[in-house]
Order: sequence, then structure tokens, then C-alpha cells
Amino acid sequence: MLYVLSKEDLSIKDIIEVSDYSIEENISLNGQSTFTLSKLPNMIKDDFIKYKDFVGIVKNVETNKLEEVYTVYVNDINYLFDRSIILTNESLIASVGIEEFISEVIYDRFTNSSDTLLNIDYLNITVETITPLNITVENSDGVYNFKSLLSLVKLNYGIELDYTFNGNLLDITISKKEPTQFNVDLTISDIVLYDEVYSVDVVAKVTVLSKATSTEFDYFLKIDKTITTNESDPDRALGKIVSVVCETDIESEQKAIDTFKSNTYAHNISFSLIADSLVYEKQELYVNRPLKIKTFDNGIYDTYISKIKFKMKSTIIDFECGNIKINLIDKLKGTLW
Repeated sequence: MLYVLSKEDLSIKDIIEVSDYSIEENISLNGQSTFTLSKLPNMIKDDFIKYKDFVGIVKNVETNKLEEVYTVYVNDINYLFDRSIILTNESLIASVGIEEFISEVIYDRFTNSSDTLLNIDYLNITVETITPLNITVENSDGVYNFKSLLSLVKLNYGIELDYTFNGNLLDITISKKEPTQFNVDLTISDIVLYDEVYSVDVVAKVTVLSKATSTEFDYFLKIDKTITTNESDPDRALGKIVSVVCETDIESEQKAIDTFKSNTYAHNISFSLIADSLVYEKQELYVNRPLKIKTFDNGIYDTYISKIKFKMKSTIIDFECGNIKINLIDKLKGTLW
């Protein structure tokens, strides 16, 4: 059954049987899901829905009078924080951790702002880990999108928000996730389809400009997966040069690392798994889970799950994997071999 919870106070507005659904979860926190219902649900935009383990936010409802069905379009639960806000308290990221910074933003902008009419007072925040980072929040004239930041820190640092409805509260736990790597063999019969896309476009050098001192810092990728500041290192990898900007000198190294992570050798793999597979259980395969994948050409690749999509009336679950992260590159020396 699908539960509809009021965006005002989390009271249950409706309980409806689902005739079909398509659920998508992805690393960018912008998954779009749909639920097909046989009657008009009692819901409005931004109400919450809960279906088994899935939670999301109502985007809109469409009606097909010819078939007498209603389709509910649902956004990822993190759309709760899809708001452009003014950057404050950025120093908390380095001093007490990115988790505490996120918690403080939610407190200042969403639950206890001076605008009491629009405050979401049923949010209950718990911080479970501490991860100080020397980073600057990407912004435009001091304004940034909070959901976009949540997506970035999930991808780069494993910082995630877990949501649980608890009576008249929405519990949100902020923590760093460090899941173990999971082995997937694409040659087994339970994998019914897979596709690979290669793109060798290596960022081999990152020049970081510190705005505070106008100093340029150069970082170089090595073929052994590490990063060096030694321009004469004999094991430097070949590739393109990227220039980026940070606020202070101390942030330059982390800025370079993040740039290498997001712009290096791209190896995208997608595959479809039998939904009732006894080899790989669905709960073991989730967004941002590190994978070690074996392909038909006996290649062994390190990657992670970037998207999952599954449907009620489908016998398969579709997975997409993201680009190989910088510390997971297998072989790199200008080209792959």
C-alpha cells in the first residue's frame, strides 16, 4: 500500500493500493519515480509518499480518463532541500565537519529560521559522524543550491542523509558511509543484459588558484593511482590540464583531488539483473555501493552504482555504474592496456 503523508504535519492523508510503479534512485538525488493508482489520491504537491522502503515527495498527479487511472509523479526525498540559500558558517566544514555544517544549514534555513510560517518543525536531525574537509562550497555570488551540495558530498565523500518517518517526526540521520566493495560477475546467467562505454579523457594535471593569495598550485596524476606535486616525477600520467579556483591555500589539495575524481578516465557499465536472483540480493546493490565488476573479456573493473531503476511489472532491475574514481583506476599511462 502507498501512504500519503501531509507536508504540513506528517499526518496520514490517504492509503491507496498501487497497480503499477517505476522507481528510480540515483547518485544525483534527482530520481523520478511514478506510481499508478486506480483512484484519485488525497494529496497535493510536496506531500510525502511512502511505499515499502521507498520515500519521496509528490511532484504532481496526472489523470487518464480513458483508462480511469491516476499517475503520481514523485521526486527523490532530498527534494525537500531543493532550495537556493545564502552561504554562511562555511568554516564549520573544516573545523567540526561537513556533517555538522549540513545540520546547521537545516537548522538555520529549514527548521528554525526567522520565518516561522515556513519553518519545517517536524525535522529531527542526528549527526553520527565527523568528517572535517578543506573545501569551499561552490556558489554564485554567495548563493548555492543545498540539494546540489548534498549530491556532491554523497558522491565525493560518502556523506548521506537517511530519512525515517517516526510518528509526527521525520528523523534525518547525517553520516559518512564507507560500504565494502561488492563483487559482480557480469558473465553469470542472472545478468540478462550489460553494456560498456569507454572514454579515455584523463585529467593528468590540475592547477589550483588560491583567491586568498593569488598563488597557483600544481598537482599531477601518477600511473600508480597517487597524486604528486613533483613536476619531474618519472611516473606522471599523460592527459589534459584543468585549472580550477579555491578560496584559500589550505583548500588547494582537496580541490585538486575532487577535480581528479570527477574528470578522469570514464568507464561506464550498465547491466540488468533478474529481480528474483538468488546470486545477488537487491539489498546488497544500492546507489554509491563500490563494485568490482568482471566482464566477458575477463576485465576486472572498480566502479560504483550511480543509478537503480525497477518496475512493479518487470522481472529485471536496471543498474548504471559511474565513472571509475581516481583511487580505483586499474591501469593508466596515457592510455589503458
